[in-house]
Amino acid sequence: MTKSLKPKWQAELAALKKIQMHFDFQENLRKKVRLEAAEEDMNPSDVIRKIAGLSFSKIQRPRIGLSLTPEDLVYLAERYNLDPSDATSVKKRLLSEVEQHYTNE
Repeated sequence: MTKSLKPKWQAELAALKKIQMHFDFQENLRKKVRLEAAEEDMNPSDVIRKIAGLSFSKIQRPRIGLSLTPEDLVYLAERYNLDPSDATSVKKRLLSEVEQHYTNE
C-alpha cells in the first residue's frame, strides 16, 4: 500500500508511526535543557535525543513563533500608532522593540 503513495504521503505515514513521549522534568533540569537548546540552536527535544545518543539535527532556520489574537494585533497597532490591518508593519515594529529591549540590557 505505501509503495503507491506519493513521497509526501509516505513521509506522513512514517510520522504517524512515531511514538510521542512527554517528560515532566524538575524545573531546574527543564531550564538546563532549554538553556542548552538555545545555546546550541536546537529544540529541547533534540537536546534529549542528543543526550540519549539518538540522531538529531540543528535548527536550519531558528525562528520564534508568536500567535496573536485579533485583539493583540489591534492593541499592538494602537501602541505603535499603526493600522491594525497592516500586520507586516506591526511585526516589524515588534521586532524592533524586542531588539531594542535586548540592546539596552
